[in-house]
Amino acid sequence: MAALDLAADGAEKTAGVIAEAGGEGRANQCDVANPDSVWAAVDRVVADLGRVDVLVNIAGIGNFAHSHELALSEWDRIIAVNLTGTFLMCQAVLPQLLSAGGGAIVNTASTAGVIGQPYSAAYCASKGGVVLLTKALAWSESSSTRSSVPWGSASPRRSPARSRTSRPTRPVT
Repeated sequence: MAALDLAADGAEKTAGVIAEAGGEGRANQCDVANPDSVWAAVDRVVADLGRVDVLVNIAGIGNFAHSHELALSEWDRIIAVNLTGTFLMCQAVLPQLLSAGGGAIVNTASTAGVIGQPYSAAYCASKGGVVLLTKALAWSESSSTRSSVPWGSASPRRSPARSRTSRPTRPVT
């Protein structure tokens, strides 16, 4: 199992917990808000483990502030990590899952993304985006889903009518 974290020591700690539980954990540093970092991390995971079967997007940040006092740079960073990071990880892994005939993606959102909460507009917006991103991926990338909850998961299954390459193709940026 690969553990990705912005902080290398965080990834190491998670890999250690996996090992203590009897699994095989591999640590990888990754900034999910940076496309190059995401693709490099996924490349390392595939080189190390052979393929990706499951992606769990759990990276997230937030803060509490009145919306009119929130700096645009803070808004941008929260959206970049929580929403864009989820998208980038899905984008990097999904073609591989589909070409392998299936797999699972679990995107972690929050009830704040469904019903909102005070003093956290950027967080709510980002997690609401994750909810709808997950639904969009489930609808467009699978013939059915194994489970679907507002802040839960969607498991893409390969549609027989789809043609996929065996290697994810990086999007043109």
